[in-house]
Order: sequence, then C-alpha cells, then structure tokens
Amino acid sequence: DYMKSDMNDLVTATYKLLVLLYDNQVIANNEIYCPLSQDEMATLMNTTRATVNTHLIKLKELGFLETDVGKTKKYILTDRAIQIVEKIEKI
Repeated sequence: DYMKSDMNDLVTATYKLLVLLYDNQVIANNEIYCPLSQDEMATLMNTTRATVNTHLIKLKELGFLETDVGKTKKYILTDRAIQIVEKIEKI
C-alpha cells in the first residue's frame, strides 16, 4: 500500500534528521545545541531544505526539538529526544 510506504519514509526521514541533529551537537557557553543550518542538513541528508523544514516542524510538534531563534538559529534536542536516540542506537 503506497500510503503506508509514504508514512514509513516520513518516519524514517524524520528519525534520520533527529540522529543528524544528535550527532552534530556542540557545547558552547554551557549550551548543547546543533548549529547546522537547514541547508547544511539538507545537503547531509541528500534532500531539500523544504523537506528538512517539514521534518523539523514534526520534531518540534512531537516535543523532541526546541529552537532558539537569535542571531543564529540553534536546534536544541529535548531530554526525551536524546533518550530515544540513545536507546535506539544501542539496538
């Protein structure tokens, strides 16, 4: 069924973005965040910026991501997101 396939692709891509954010976290001024731009994420995921934006919105809606919009946009994973990635990566 094509709808189920589309849903699986979305879930998979959203999770891949979550892992990308997790793997690229940095610590600066006692903050942990991912400094990648949406363009950089799109390049690393071999997709478009619009697709990355869609997945970022989904992660935020799920409570896995916060954004700090200042001079540079910082993507901050929630504790829940970090726990999920760490548990899944152990499998």
